[in-house]
Amino acid sequence: MAAGSAVDLCSANNPGVSTSTFNTATGDYTLMTIDPVSYPPGTYTIQIVVSVGDQTQTASFALTLTLPPLVLLASPFSDRS
Repeated sequence: MAAGSAVDLCSANNPGVSTSTFNTATGDYTLMTIDPVSYPPGTYTIQIVVSVGDQTQTASFALTLTLPPLVLLASPFSDRS
């Protein structure tokens, strides 16, 4: 992703790949993804802009995305063909 490009994380919904939720009551945001191509690991600046009437407030913070640990699952079944 190019520096300065914007991604709408609130619309990151691709069933089985990425889901995001924003709780308007608490302000909590959750992004879960297994798509490191669309959401590569790195540190991103998140900017929230709220406008009411002629008033605008902006807040920014850093979000770090990391790759999940690799998990290998063993199966009791084997292919002996």
